[in-house]
Amino acid sequence: MIITSIKMKKNLIYLCFLLAFNFINAQIQLIDSADYTQRKKAKEIFNNRYEKYIESLKNQYSGKVRKELINGVEDFQKDFTEEINDKNFYFDDEFLSKTQEIVDKLREKNNKIPEDLNILISKNPSLNAYCLIDGTFVVNIGLFYFLNNEDQLAGVIAHELAHKILNHSEKSLVKSISDQYSKDSKEQISNLRSSKYNKSQKAFDLFKSKIYEKGKIKRQHEIQADSLGFLILKDSDYNKYDFVETLKLMERYDTLKPKGLSDSIYQKVFDLPNQKYNPSWINEEDFSSYDYSMFNKKLDEDSLASHPEVQERIKLIQTFFPDLKENSKTIPTSDEFTKLQKRAKLQQIPGLYDLEEYGYATYLCLLRIEKNEDVEFYKDWLGKCFDKIYTARKEYKLNRYLDRVNPKEQSKSYIRFLNFMWNLNLDEIKNIRDFYTKKS
Repeated sequence: MIITSIKMKKNLIYLCFLLAFNFINAQIQLIDSADYTQRKKAKEIFNNRYEKYIESLKNQYSGKVRKELINGVEDFQKDFTEEINDKNFYFDDEFLSKTQEIVDKLREKNNKIPEDLNILISKNPSLNAYCLIDGTFVVNIGLFYFLNNEDQLAGVIAHELAHKILNHSEKSLVKSISDQYSKDSKEQISNLRSSKYNKSQKAFDLFKSKIYEKGKIKRQHEIQADSLGFLILKDSDYNKYDFVETLKLMERYDTLKPKGLSDSIYQKVFDLPNQKYNPSWINEEDFSSYDYSMFNKKLDEDSLASHPEVQERIKLIQTFFPDLKENSKTIPTSDEFTKLQKRAKLQQIPGLYDLEEYGYATYLCLLRIEKNEDVEFYKDWLGKCFDKIYTARKEYKLNRYLDRVNPKEQSKSYIRFLNFMWNLNLDEIKNIRDFYTKKS
């Protein structure tokens, strides 16, 4: 669930490097990006919905809560409109109609599901979806790639619809604003200001308690959405057992880091006619002497997570609904869904490119080339990525598009890739770009 932020989390982008399928069909076409008219229409629809929603808030709330709530919603409205402007969504009939079809089928047995949802398909290649406070329903194209069938996609959609039915987004915002102006909160701040000793520690403790409380509420909301989402799926014609299977997939893709790229791929791809491969390009810094215990964080990250650990969620929902403990076969993938999977896979690198994630896109190009999948297609995109990387390096902006090495969080193969990218000098990057964009 996303309430106030639509920024893509990097740990979710990692998912697109875990190659679960081995199919690329040359007949599958990329999604048309010439969508000015569709983007303009999408902005109009979105802004009209938010204006109506803001009017409804004016009738429901008063005082400071209404003022802060409306200000927050208006700020988000502007940010999300920019996301549409920045071409972060696809307007493709096949993906949109399939999502709408699933929503309609779920609504047949549950009239609490809103009829006026505004469905958008995000270019984000990760396994996620979210429903905004006005009923704008965003489905990441990554769902069509990582999930195994339509029933699992219905499970994710049912979970997010549950958030909307339970009005979690609005409730969270109202509670946060109300707490800010509550008597207890004012007293705590007043006591902090009048404190003579340990003011810094007391301020941190106050901040920590508020953050932990927000995390606790969000985790409760996730569990509630799991329960209601499962009931929505169970009452439909979709396979209820795929609800748990989807959670298992989420756990798999949310915990692994990009890996699998061999060292040999660098010589294979970057030994060029006018620039021979240099083994020093993949030299790594020695991190063995680093003492990471010196950098223990003050905050316990588990208490800040808005999504409970997936194993905990699976255990809870199987406790609430014991029949889910039974073993049941997943329904095979239909030809229709397989076609969408193939199209979603083909869109991963163009999507990352549009989102300016040039480092991740480069890594994925190398993975696909190593697997000998549609090599010319991925070499072409490799050239496009290096063109952007060259410009960024020349303008001292590469940090925006390429990670720094973090041994605690990254796999060995991904660290090797990052070292390779950072070891290249500007002329070497240019030569690679020129070769793969056929400028030389």
